[in-house]
Amino acid sequence: MIHLGFEIGSGRPVTIPVFHMAVAGQTQHSGKTTTLEALAVRSGRTALAFVTKRGEQSFATAPRITPYFRDRADWQFVSSILDATLQEKNKFLRPWIIRICRPTRTLAEVQQAVRHALKKARGIHEGVYTQLDAYLDLIVPEIGRIPFSPALELQPGLNAMDISGYQSPMQMLFVQSAIDWINRHGRHTVVIVPEAWEFIPESRGSPVKASAIALVRKGAALSNLCWVDGQDLAGIDKTILRGCTVWLLGVQREANEIKRNLLNIPAGVNRPAAGDVARLGRGQFYACWSDHTVRVYV
Repeated sequence: MIHLGFEIGSGRPVTIPVFHMAVAGQTQHSGKTTTLEALAVRSGRTALAFVTKRGEQSFATAPRITPYFRDRADWQFVSSILDATLQEKNKFLRPWIIRICRPTRTLAEVQQAVRHALKKARGIHEGVYTQLDAYLDLIVPEIGRIPFSPALELQPGLNAMDISGYQSPMQMLFVQSAIDWINRHGRHTVVIVPEAWEFIPESRGSPVKASAIALVRKGAALSNLCWVDGQDLAGIDKTILRGCTVWLLGVQREANEIKRNLLNIPAGVNRPAAGDVARLGRGQFYACWSDHTVRVYV
């Protein structure tokens, strides 16, 4: 158990289980990031958070670690990158992606193979290879300029990986590589995924999705945990949300967002009223776990 805060009204201390967790609330008004930072420190565990927005002051006290990236070239990985870039699922390109990726080991080699095939391509093949080359051109040059670390070097306590200076597709590769490393080597480690609707979306592919699902499904055996946050949890992959035992619901103003977030609370947990969620202040949350629902100030 970990100290979360104090029950509003009675002032009693509130503790919650340390397990997979989802945190929702209006950006800049709920205090999601401050809450996650506090819980990570109080847990006493090794934790990794990602700073994804320029000028963001979150996790300011945590030591910065060098971005970690592990290059891959399997077709599932390349396909997920393109899905994330296009903001939609695109199965049409898959046969060409599978063919190109068979002899390759890195994304740079994939692009070289695409350009080699483009020289002889005609008709529909020329159009497909032209698209693939353009999409890879958004990522491969960035990989070449990154001073990334060959290993993920986490210090005890809370760590922050600042990837705010990179485009969204490259940010996803950093998050995916870090989660993969923790899945293979980590113990008693918490991964904090910000704005999870973008990194682990429900309706399209993402390089992060398969790695995050593996963390949620298998990580608990090694006490590796996933904490996700977002203004609207409805856009996050449902496999991730189903694995979250603890939910923290902060203030929301839009009626549909309130309704969707409340419906995402697992069966058996008492749900607060929509009006009560709309009236929460900064740092106030409804903590939901097991059969408990507590209004708490963090």
